Amino acid sequence: MILINNCNSIDNGSISILPEVLNVKYAINGTGKSTVAKAIELTMKGTSLAELKPFKYRDSSDTANEPSVAGLAPGSIMLFNDEYVSQFVFKADEVLTNSFEIFVKTESFVALTDEIEQAIADIRKTFHQSSELDEIISDMEALIASFGKPTKKKGYAENSPMARGPGKGNKIQHIPSGLEGYSLYLQSDANTKWIKWQLDGHSFDQNPGHCPYCTSSTEEMKDTIMKVGEVYDANYIGHITQLTKVMERLRDYFSSPTEAKIEQVIKSPDQLEDEHYNFLLEVKDQGVILLEKLKSLKFLGFVSMKDVGKLEDMFSSMKIDISFLSHLESQKTKDITDPINVAIDGIMRKITPLKAAVGKQKSNIRQTIQRNKKEINEFLKTAGYKYEVDVDEGDASYKMRLRHVDHAAPIVSGAKHLSYGEKNAFSLVLFMYECLARNPGLIVLDDPISSFDKNKKYAVLNMLFRGDRCLKGRAVLMLTHDFEPVIDIGYTLKNKFSHPHEPFITFLRNRNGVLTEKVVASEDIKTFQVVCRENIDSAPNVLVKVIFLRRFVEIGGEKDAVYHLLSNLFHKRANPRMGAADTAPLMDAADVTDATNRIATYIPGFSYATALTEFTDETFMLAAYSAARSNYEKLQIFRIHKDGILSGDDVIDKFINEVFHIENDYIMQLDPSEFEIVPDYVIAECDRILGIV
Repeated sequence: MILINNCNSIDNGSISILPEVLNVKYAINGTGKSTVAKAIELTMKGTSLAELKPFKYRDSSDTANEPSVAGLAPGSIMLFNDEYVSQFVFKADEVLTNSFEIFVKTESFVALTDEIEQAIADIRKTFHQSSELDEIISDMEALIASFGKPTKKKGYAENSPMARGPGKGNKIQHIPSGLEGYSLYLQSDANTKWIKWQLDGHSFDQNPGHCPYCTSSTEEMKDTIMKVGEVYDANYIGHITQLTKVMERLRDYFSSPTEAKIEQVIKSPDQLEDEHYNFLLEVKDQGVILLEKLKSLKFLGFVSMKDVGKLEDMFSSMKIDISFLSHLESQKTKDITDPINVAIDGIMRKITPLKAAVGKQKSNIRQTIQRNKKEINEFLKTAGYKYEVDVDEGDASYKMRLRHVDHAAPIVSGAKHLSYGEKNAFSLVLFMYECLARNPGLIVLDDPISSFDKNKKYAVLNMLFRGDRCLKGRAVLMLTHDFEPVIDIGYTLKNKFSHPHEPFITFLRNRNGVLTEKVVASEDIKTFQVVCRENIDSAPNVLVKVIFLRRFVEIGGEKDAVYHLLSNLFHKRANPRMGAADTAPLMDAADVTDATNRIATYIPGFSYATALTEFTDETFMLAAYSAARSNYEKLQIFRIHKDGILSGDDVIDKFINEVFHIENDYIMQLDPSEFEIVPDYVIAECDRILGIV
């Protein structure tokens, strides 16, 4: 039993959720279904319930009125609602966030991945045991990036850090004549900040000839001060400083001749010439080769080994022959590359079982993808949606994409093309697969199918709870204001939804903030005729009996003498007529007698005159209204008593005159005398009009 207190419109209440069962909670709108879903989600996630605090308590500091949920242990939960659809479904390049995790990463995939990882464990070990590998990768990336995007004429960009820093000559190492006094600042670790500080001072020079920082005279130093800004800027200093540090960290990986030349070029006081750039580009190009091999080995895994037939060639190409990278031919580099080459040789010696594991993994993935595609596409077709899904195999991942059956290319964003109902239906199916992958302790569906037509509703229910891979046998809470799934799950197709356990269906009611639930058994779901006949027999007075008899007659659609006599009684006419209009012809005595006798077969001893006397007696009508067994009966008694003189509010009048009078078209339904399908606020308006406090 779950106890909910002070959550939005729910002051207190309780519901039951059975394990390993489909729990259906049927309720009219306004009961607090979404509040129940959110309260359960926040509680199981161990998150604060503050957002659910009722507005009437939000200005109060009394902790007694804080939201709370009891009887529910923390655990894993997945909630389907509008928030799920907007956050996780129909992203720009795939239909569901992390579709790989959901549609490809099976238990078999994980087991084979572990086997493959074991086979390449020596490569992994070389990276784990050497912290320098990550450092050299990072520094090589910085060196390569410093050349920018090559142009057609040159192998570097004119606006690159290399060209705009060392390319202009190193004026940090070689400070121009007259600026030697600033060397302490220009050669410090904070030189970039200092030059910004120095240049910013010029914008405050509102008193020419005086320092903006100390207000002392600058006349004698003015030319020197201005020269600093002419020679240096923050970007130049930043480029020089950064590249000098990168080269310093990489120096041990360069051959001795290369190291000496780099030192000469980077620290040259003069602008670099073409021969200098050509030399630096040679170093960069060899760095690119080494970097690509190191990165391919660092991120080596199944995805990079999918071409089983070329594994020998792939690993052979990953070996690093440093003798052909003359600029990087140093002992420091060999200390890194030699263990890697040894590890690759070890993999080559056991390439056969590795190829078998990779091949089996590919086959399993292919089968998994085909199975998921087939199931989802069959659902989309059965539900009448002209869309299909496919799983694209990218360079580093698998992504599920959506396309229209009339167009080959994937849809970039399903959210822009699918209708609200299509998005909801598709999202529900994707949600189901995510639940199967993550296996949460509780699955909550907040009003999941009310936006669909009848065919699509059942297609979704069938997919969710009756497929080979579905949510049956799991703890599922489905909250709905739609009665059709209750009919399918609890009555007409009950045997199809009872495996392995029979669904647990209840009706939720929120009366003045108190939430209660009532079990809905299969025998509670009745045909329209049965509901009327049972209430004709069980009603406490003639007034309620004729209300249900009139409904019973209406379903036949034939407006005969019985229908007209009951209608006249509802309009309290002393002289019955054959129609609703006051000008309609009077019913003849034979028709009245025939209708009375036929009514008496349902209501023994029925007398039109006696009933008319009671219907026109205000004391009797108010007593019957107060004693009514349900809101539905109150509403019908109110309508007869007021005889068309209603609230003056079009919406309330619509409820009274039509919604719960002639528009209820359920073939199957719950007995409105036992289950409150009429909202309390409608009855509250009736009470107001009748003067009942």
